[in-house]
Amino acid sequence: MSTTIGVDVAKSVFEVAVSNRPGRIVKRHRLSRGQFARFLATRAPATVVMEACGMAHFWGRQAVASGHRVVLLPPHAVRPYVPRNKTDRADATALLEAARNATIHPVPVKSVTQQALTGLHRLRSTWLATRTARIKLSAACSGSSASRSRLGRARSSPGSPHCSPAQMTLSPRCCTQRSPR
Repeated sequence: MSTTIGVDVAKSVFEVAVSNRPGRIVKRHRLSRGQFARFLATRAPATVVMEACGMAHFWGRQAVASGHRVVLLPPHAVRPYVPRNKTDRADATALLEAARNATIHPVPVKSVTQQALTGLHRLRSTWLATRTARIKLSAACSGSSASRSRLGRARSSPGSPHCSPAQMTLSPRCCTQRSPR
């Protein structure tokens, strides 16, 4: 497996750089999703290098199924190797250069289950952050310090038994237009 393939993964078009020795690119391709899948299936086993992202894990599993060795590199480690403007072509070349650096630790390819679990954790953390923002907004809109001190996670929803309709009146601060931050 002396051939290394650097792939810049995108939504619809992938930039591919093929190298048979360090510092020498022998072929470049700009492939669609279907063409890239065929490219992986028909290519002799090689080392496929990609930036670690959600799509890279999917394509990494596809490449492993086709007999390739997959190396996923963290994006922050690849960025210093981009020589000029960030383009797909420059990214594919930078991936080949970064793959030669032994100090960069690759990211393991995640299974479908691992990716789903990571997605759930991200969804939960986003939900918690927006919940906290909603609680703080309702406390700010309540107006009086007495009702503000009683607000919290358990008492902040209108359907909660601790929140009477009298407490749900809006203060003038809530009705004024605020400038976006």
